[in-house]
Amino acid sequence: MPKHNVREKVLIPLSLTFGVLIVAFVWAGYGIRRADEHLLLQQHFQGTQSVLTGLLKEEVAVLTSTVEFISNRPALQQAMVDHDLKRLSTESGLLYERISSQLNITHFYYHDPQGRLLLRVYFPEDVSTPALRRKTMQLAMHSGQPQTGLEIGRHGTFAHRLVFPWYMAGELIGYIELGKDLKPTLDKIKEITQIDLTVVIDKNNLNRENWESYAVKQQHPFPWDFMAEKVVSYTTINLTRKMADQIFKDSKYGIIDGHIDFGQRSFRGALLPVADTQDQRVGDMVMLADVTGQEMAFYGFLILVVGFGLLLCGALFVFSYGVLGRVGRQLTAGADLLRRESASLSEVNFQLQKEIDIRKQAEERLRNLNLTLEGRVSERTGELEQQNVILEQNRRALEKAYEELQEKQAAILHQDKMACIGQLAAGVAHDINNPVGFISHNLTLFSRYFQRLQQLFALQKQLIMARASLDIKMACEKDWRDLKVDEVFAEVPVMLQECQVGTTRITQIVQSLRTFIRSETPKYELTNLQQCLDSTLTLLRHELGTRIRVVKEYRPIPLFPAYTQQMNQLFMNLLLNACQSIEGRGEIVIRTWATDQQISIVISDSGCGIPPELCERIYEPFFTTKPIGAGTGLGLSIVYEAVTRHQGSLKVQSEVGRGTTFTLCFPFNNQKTGPVDAPTRAGDFHG
Repeated sequence: MPKHNVREKVLIPLSLTFGVLIVAFVWAGYGIRRADEHLLLQQHFQGTQSVLTGLLKEEVAVLTSTVEFISNRPALQQAMVDHDLKRLSTESGLLYERISSQLNITHFYYHDPQGRLLLRVYFPEDVSTPALRRKTMQLAMHSGQPQTGLEIGRHGTFAHRLVFPWYMAGELIGYIELGKDLKPTLDKIKEITQIDLTVVIDKNNLNRENWESYAVKQQHPFPWDFMAEKVVSYTTINLTRKMADQIFKDSKYGIIDGHIDFGQRSFRGALLPVADTQDQRVGDMVMLADVTGQEMAFYGFLILVVGFGLLLCGALFVFSYGVLGRVGRQLTAGADLLRRESASLSEVNFQLQKEIDIRKQAEERLRNLNLTLEGRVSERTGELEQQNVILEQNRRALEKAYEELQEKQAAILHQDKMACIGQLAAGVAHDINNPVGFISHNLTLFSRYFQRLQQLFALQKQLIMARASLDIKMACEKDWRDLKVDEVFAEVPVMLQECQVGTTRITQIVQSLRTFIRSETPKYELTNLQQCLDSTLTLLRHELGTRIRVVKEYRPIPLFPAYTQQMNQLFMNLLLNACQSIEGRGEIVIRTWATDQQISIVISDSGCGIPPELCERIYEPFFTTKPIGAGTGLGLSIVYEAVTRHQGSLKVQSEVGRGTTFTLCFPFNNQKTGPVDAPTRAGDFHG
């Protein structure tokens, strides 16, 4: 084997493998980076939306507090009632200077009760321009309540407006309208999140002449024709037509696919709708995050990794080239040695073949000698077979006796275990009842005391709002919201109710447990079978959980003379098997009814079912389809004996993949004859 063949057969596939691995690594790294970038951008943009929502809520609170302060000033109330616009303008002008400088309020109007404009406080000289009938004003006039929302001005700017119905002595005297330009809020978001924002408005919501005249005055850098269907109202970035076309080409809301290039910088963006007071879309808002640094860092990382990989591959190639040369020389020497050894083995095989022929001749002579022995061996074999038959019969008898002994032993152990469990559970139930009673009583007292505490807080709040100054009121309102007092008052009664429901459920479970494991001597007495079923379902509540739905179709049945403990154990075994046969979600249906001759109980499940070949063996003791250690194989054997003892019948219908149905019938004639002590197969349950 030439050494260059070894090198070619190894180095070429090895080089291709390294190349594929490097390409796969780069591709996987790029994909992971894209996924991480998309997730981080989504979180960043969601955080920006949360900041915007929080700032708008703060503005609503500021506007509400300010308008309440204005409406409670007696001088303004009297001027509004007297329609004294001069006095109203004088008083309000001083007030507007304060709230404009301190709270950045840019719009201040007075309207009469019919919604007509009376006075522009921020621009009292403008008496000719008619006021727009805004949606917040329409909603306030319709509902009689304060209304807030984002509104578009006649010049295409957004403002956060509040319209407040002004009442005096229960009579509407007019409306106060306050507004804050949205631009400072957006500038604040840019400062907090370092996200560039752009707001555009659909042209069908604007008047071109008004917008262009305002744009000339404000030296707005984006003309009316900058975009086909939208105008730029606000932006923190030097937007270009190319960027605008790339952002709005699909008009799909959410994260924008691909990067948006702006000179030497690269951005990722998200497109969101902008709605007015009535949740009608009037424009869009674009959030842009600068990802130039992340892109450069990632590409540098890829270059470093690829370079290191190529360097490593080159070193391995050189090393493998030398090693494979030595291996090729060793293989050539080994091939020569194998040829010499093969010639030697051929000679040895010839000698072995001669010895095999001699051995075959000797075996033929021995076979002829054995023919005379076959008669005597056949006779002795017949005698041994007869003895084997007798031994087999004895062995089967011993196995049967041993199996019966195991059944009796298992039944006794099961009875002792259930008796111990019953004593232990009775003690635990008694110990649980006392603390549960204390908890239930204390929850009732706590609920009553909490109601009194709520009344005290409500009275204190009324006194503060009635007698405290505006600063104290605003501070109290802020602390009230920051401490989430209303949420505490709303959630604590619900939590107390849930605790009370929990203690009631614990009491019911303990009572069902004590009923189920009564340790007194079994009595043959009139038994409510439906109550036995309900007690068993209560104990199996954890096993049922929320994945299994129980449907009870009870018809009236009379009391039935029976051993109550045995009935509890019977239903426990059937229902537990039904629960364990259901994987995932399922349903258990329980039906009861009575006729003149008997009581019938049907328990159906939607579990995995029983194969037909196993249906005849399910009542055998120790027979189970569960894994080793997961079941004893005595459950259905105990059910069979309990039904037989009460002179009843038990039928099973099952289909693999569809579920299993057990039908129990108990005749009324056992009231005269009493229970039958059926041959014990797995022992009776005695609590």
